[in-house]
Amino acid sequence: MNTSLIIAIIWVLVISAIGMLPRRFHPYLGLPMLALLPFILGYIAYDAGPYWALGLLIGAISIFRYPLRYFGRLLWQRLRGNK
Repeated sequence: MNTSLIIAIIWVLVISAIGMLPRRFHPYLGLPMLALLPFILGYIAYDAGPYWALGLLIGAISIFRYPLRYFGRLLWQRLRGNK
């Protein structure tokens, strides 16, 4: 198994463990994991191929669906000129 896939599996396990913690810990522990995601996706795309990276991206979108929905709405409001 590729090193990049092992790193991705560890990332998913850690982010799942963070999700089981009380909600007050999510911003402090989840956002750094979200910041690591592009680097892990790039490494997987380089090492294992784009289909594996796409699979991890779909899984990450599933894990981070509520923060992505919140920031997407915030971005949409700013683009439309609403504050």
